[in-house]
Order: sequence, then structure tokens, then C-alpha cells
Amino acid sequence: MSKFRFVAGSLVLVGVMACADALVVDNTNDPDRDRALSRPSDIEAFISNTYAQVQNATLGGSNDDLQTQLQVMGMENTSALANFAMGPRGSIPRTPIENTRNSTGSGGNYRDFQVLHRAARMATIGIAAMNKLGTLGSAAADARARAFARFVQGVAYGNLALAYDSASLVSETDDPQATQPLSDYSTVMAAAYEMLDSAIVIARANPGSFPLPSTWISGNALDTTGFFRFIRSYKPRFRASVGRTPAERAAADWAAVIADANAGITADLNIACNPTAGWDVVWPVQAYATGPANWHQMSQFWMGMADKSGGYDAWLALPNASRAPFLVVTDDRRFPQGSSRATQIADTLRPNYRTFTG
Repeated sequence: MSKFRFVAGSLVLVGVMACADALVVDNTNDPDRDRALSRPSDIEAFISNTYAQVQNATLGGSNDDLQTQLQVMGMENTSALANFAMGPRGSIPRTPIENTRNSTGSGGNYRDFQVLHRAARMATIGIAAMNKLGTLGSAAADARARAFARFVQGVAYGNLALAYDSASLVSETDDPQATQPLSDYSTVMAAAYEMLDSAIVIARANPGSFPLPSTWISGNALDTTGFFRFIRSYKPRFRASVGRTPAERAAADWAAVIADANAGITADLNIACNPTAGWDVVWPVQAYATGPANWHQMSQFWMGMADKSGGYDAWLALPNASRAPFLVVTDDRRFPQGSSRATQIADTLRPNYRTFTG
């Protein structure tokens, strides 16, 4: 009986050990934020890719985005087509922008909202991972990554405040998986200013952390001077454009706008767009398509300003429903010359004249 109890006990012990081993084996195929950001090199690489997300949201990545809509709303170009809400967004009088699923332009509306939040959250998660790890290996690496993350947070939140009535602010102490409440655009913009100022303070206190690696802002190894200029070129655009009403625009700190603009970049800052490296600009090839594509034309509000006959002024004075085509008579030789339709058609045959399709 004693021998039996020993054997049985051994069998039970083996069974327990087998189960325990199975339970403690890590599944490395399962995505895990803490494990993915457990090494200094992983965290630094993660933070270095955050600004590419801002570019993806505002200038590249998709034709179905706010950029395509805002081009026609701002009359930088005109299209009557429904592609990516260009026709509806550019129409006069303006049509309401609905915040409902599957409404006109809803895909583009949501896309930029999502990608800009992604950029801000990536930067926040990167800072949280740095705080947990303690250091990336040196004080210089820590300062560079932290300043860059704050910069990306500021730019992401600033663009969200420009385009939307509200956005979600997240700090490194928040649970990244928790749902955060929305804050109004003025609160979001205030947070953007704070983040951008923080980036400058950190970088100024740690000049040895720079220049930035050229891959962080594709093709630009910015030193502290260049980094400060880049940040200060963002700030006046945010300050001058965030106002929603004439009163809000008048209340803008125009002295700060001018000071920041004067301290901003003094030459083009060209970002190398390489899709395989995560930097892309999709929309220009389509947004500026002319001829049969009919994606891009000059707004007739601007073309009408060339008129010297008085027809444009009379056209503007009429209610929308009463407006009819009129002949633009102008000395601008980029337009057909003549005071009648027949003479203008004939003028398109003159040497070197470029027709619209040509």
C-alpha cells in the first residue's frame, strides 16, 4: 500500500509539472506592446517613425482624405466630379458636412482623424516606454527621442485642432487601451502649443543630442537651429488658422504669429518621399490631373477676376440661381482674346496658343 501511494504521488506530480510547463510558455507570435518596446533600440525606432504618420495624414497616403477636400474648399483647384467629395465640397453655396456613417466624404473625414491620433498615440506610447525602461542608453539619446516625441504630439494635435471640432488627448500616464474623452479644439490646440514648447525646451537643454538622424524627418538631419525653425514654422500656422469665427481670428495673438514666422524656416524644407520607407505623397498625381480627367481646374471665381468688361462684377451681384455664363474679356494673353465668342474661338488658332487640353 505504501509503495502504491508513492507511485501514485509520482504520477500526480508529473502531471502537475507538465501542465505548469505548458502554461508558462510564451507565445511570441502574439503581439505584445511591452515585449515589442522592451529594448532601447526598439523604442527609439518606434519614436523615429512617428512624424511619418503626420505626413501620411496631412499630405500623403490616400486621395480619400481631407487634403483633397480642402484643395477644392480653398479654391486652390476645382472639380465638378464626385471623386473623394471634391464636387460636393467645392460647390457654391456650401453644403453641410455631415458627421454620419457613409455620408459624403465620410471616409476621408475619418481617415485623417484616425491617422493623426495614431501619430500622437505612438509618440505618447514611446515616451511611456522610455519612462518604464529608464534610459535608451545615454542622456543624449533620451533627450533626442523625448524632444522628437513631444514635437510629433504637438504637430499631430495642432492639425487635429485645425480640422476637427474635437480630438482625444492622451498622456503617457494614461492607459493606452482605454477610451479617452474628446476635448474641444481650443483645448487640443493649447495642448499642441505646450508640446511644441516642451520639444524646444528639451532640445535647447541638450544640444549634444542633435542632429536628428536623417531618417526621422526623411532626408533632413536637423541640428537644434533647424529643429527650432521647423517647430516655429508650425506654430504661426496653427495660431493664425485655428479660429472658427471672425471674433476668434481677431483674438489670435498676431504678435506671436509674426515672431514665430520670422523665427521659422528660411528655405524650403524638402522631405524625401519614398513609399517603401513609409514616406509617401499620393494625391498630387490625381488632384492636378487635367484634360479628360477633369480633376483639376482653376476656380472660375479667380478666372473671372481677369475680366475688364464689368461682366464679372454683374455676375457676382446676382443670386446664385440667377447667374448665367458670360464672356470674360481680358488683356491677359493666357486667355482667348476678343470681345465676342467668335473672335475668342478664332484666337485659339494663333501660334503657340495653348488650349486647355493642350
